Amino acid sequence: MMQLFSTAIEATNTSRDLVTAVSLARWEMERLKNLGVRTQRLREGGDTMWPPPEEPPLELNGRLWRIDRLVAGEADLLEVTVEVRHDGEVKPLVRLVTLLTDTVWGQPVQPQP
Repeated sequence: MMQLFSTAIEATNTSRDLVTAVSLARWEMERLKNLGVRTQRLREGGDTMWPPPEEPPLELNGRLWRIDRLVAGEADLLEVTVEVRHDGEVKPLVRLVTLLTDTVWGQPVQPQP
């Protein structure tokens, strides 16, 4: 009976961590899309971590979290990856990938000379 109880607690904790990680990854993707940042600025900014390494990690549901944003691509189309992991761990719990381009009302933005 105790083993069943222990397994149920572990499954609950794993599920809670996955739900939290997915929520954080979605939040970062939406924040990125809604900031209206041009792809050039994202490319120049490169890979980032939130909160920054010099700041304490985000604490949610009794765990410490970090969000990594990885930017790849040389053309107008950028591949942006968001990874969410427990602070201090290398392997992410969740990884979301999207493609971003500069748009205005559904049309690509023409580069300024």
